[in-house]
Amino acid sequence: MKGQPTFLLYGIHGLYNYGCEAIVRGTMAILRDKWPECEIVYASRRPEEDKDILKGEPINVISCGSKITVEYISKAILRKLKITL
Repeated sequence: MKGQPTFLLYGIHGLYNYGCEAIVRGTMAILRDKWPECEIVYASRRPEEDKDILKGEPINVISCGSKITVEYISKAILRKLKITL
């Protein structure tokens, strides 16, 4: 793989408990171990709260408004691969 990849963490629905926070922090550690300079984007339903929880971490927290759905991501991947249905 050329360059550093970008990873989207989606479907966690917020870091309001330690288990969800541990999933995000653990995933970040695993990804950074393999790709130290990778970009990690976390799609959150509570972006302002989650930015506070992850303050100081090298992660981009975005709002997962209605645009990001499984269908949207699937179609984006298919478009990227130039696959039409």
